[in-house]
Amino acid sequence: YNRIIWITQATRRGGDGGFSPARVKVTRGILTGVFAGRLDSGRRLVETELAELFGVSRTPVRESLGELAGVGLVALKPNCGAVIREFGPAQVREIYQVRGVLEAEATRMVCGRLAAGLLDGLSDEFLDQLNSPSNGQAWARRVWQADCRLHETIAANCGNFRLAEEIRRYGNFVQAIRETVGNRDRAQEAAIREHLEILKSIKADKPEAAAAAMRNHIDIAGEAAVTAMEKKFNRKRRRSGPTTTVSQS
Repeated sequence: YNRIIWITQATRRGGDGGFSPARVKVTRGILTGVFAGRLDSGRRLVETELAELFGVSRTPVRESLGELAGVGLVALKPNCGAVIREFGPAQVREIYQVRGVLEAEATRMVCGRLAAGLLDGLSDEFLDQLNSPSNGQAWARRVWQADCRLHETIAANCGNFRLAEEIRRYGNFVQAIRETVGNRDRAQEAAIREHLEILKSIKADKPEAAAAAMRNHIDIAGEAAVTAMEKKFNRKRRRSGPTTTVSQS
């Protein structure tokens, strides 16, 4: 129980899309633990421990573990339960590659579906942030909230419910990676400009250009996440030596 108590510190947030707040809380807690390198491959996740840890019933815990198994982060083994699979920079890159495919298609499909006023409002918000001082937690939170609104607006209005749900599922990964890596003002400013390019193409009703802008945006974010993950893994290897799997004793 004590070996995973730390993960509650980064998971005091609400729900996400169609997922229950309890399920999102558990999912993001586990993800953050893996991305931070504190939950190693081979670690067994016990439903009762997780339920007590997060203050939820076992139902959202089971749902969360099923979700994580669906994207390959955990393996559900008979008579053993959920076990963390091998995870590192290569798997982060794969996650962003899948996310890029999903969100590029949603962006292509959303062209012609959003009101000009909504697009102008999102653009104005990003422009205001770009012209505001970029030093501090409050600014970083505003940028992240606007980022989430843009991606959720595109997913929710793409016209394909299943595609939107998959995008939200991978959004949990992105949120956990962001919490682990942290916010960097220069990276956020670059992301704002990328968002503006996406919005410009959507407003002009140019599906291919909009999809390409979204794919470029996610590719850049993915490489930044992989680089940050590699640094964390390298630091951990230097501290712990060649063995990375934590003993189950």
